[in-house]
Amino acid sequence: MIDDFSDDDFAPIAAAMKELPYFAPSPHFADKVMARVNVARHGLGERIALVESDLFAKLPGRYDLILCNPPYVNDASMAALPAEYQAEPRLALAGGVDGMDLIRRIVGEAAAHMTDDAVLVLEVGHERAHFERAFPRLECAWLETSGGDDRVVLIEKRALAA
Repeated sequence: MIDDFSDDDFAPIAAAMKELPYFAPSPHFADKVMARVNVARHGLGERIALVESDLFAKLPGRYDLILCNPPYVNDASMAALPAEYQAEPRLALAGGVDGMDLIRRIVGEAAAHMTDDAVLVLEVGHERAHFERAFPRLECAWLETSGGDDRVVLIEKRALAA
């Protein structure tokens, strides 16, 4: 099973992963509205369960893959964002003083909701230095993306459980 905490941009990923059950939790009504639009646009109504949940609180079972693009922008960066980003809902971007507020919860809670061989794939944007300060002993792998090789991190369950 796949759990995707990526707000409303999960549908293309779900469409590509045709064989696995897929959950897209969100605690916010606005996210759910956009999520419903994306589910309908991509014809995924029978594959994706939209769940109103505070992270893992209302999610069933254990997951093979957790994808997450949480709010990770630190306070100083939030203040300096260009106008087009300032127009976005603050809760979609703002991650607290160091950008790690929600990420700390995800890293702390994920292992209990993962299968033995599962991985967590987490986008942290430009916050790698803050991530590494927040989790100095966490074994992880940085994935190469079109935005660079320090924006997305892969963490195995065994590392989270250590």
